[in-house]
Amino acid sequence: MPHHELGIYFLMQLPPDSYLCQREGPFVRQDEPGLPLIFEWLPLDQLEQLAIEPKLFRTALQTLPTQLTHIVQTGD
Repeated sequence: MPHHELGIYFLMQLPPDSYLCQREGPFVRQDEPGLPLIFEWLPLDQLEQLAIEPKLFRTALQTLPTQLTHIVQTGD
């Protein structure tokens, strides 16, 4: 489905007792058209083999920038 996305991502640390740190398995929610959104904690060293979107996350999360970065991705 054609789409446009503006994503703003932040590096953050959660307290060890956070609900999100204690939960196992994926978090499943529905977006507005009723499509499933799946959120899951994944090991960084396995991202390249997974079908995650945006695709740039498969490698970009291995070496995080130290400053604000603007990335434009078009097509595949």
